[in-house]
Amino acid sequence: MSTESQNEKERIEMIMKRIDFEHGSIPSNILNAAIPMLVAQLLSLLYNVVDRIYIARIPHVGTTALGAVGLCFPIIVIITAFSNLFGSGGAPLFPSAGA
Repeated sequence: MSTESQNEKERIEMIMKRIDFEHGSIPSNILNAAIPMLVAQLLSLLYNVVDRIYIARIPHVGTTALGAVGLCFPIIVIITAFSNLFGSGGAPLFPSAGA
């Protein structure tokens, strides 16, 4: 294996840090997995709060638009959750479907 390809492999491994649950303490492994997810949720929450502030400030239709967003957002979340459920659950079935 050439040095260049080995360096590339090491660089990819550093970028794609994996959490190894076989080694280390359980609480630290859980925290290492949970912190990025927590940050993503907080950023999503901040985005939604700022979005609603701007929607509420639309002249003449701000309150109506804010009500529409408040009504549609949970519906979109439910649709997305079911899509993820069936996508994740159905993915293992596809390789055996052709047999």
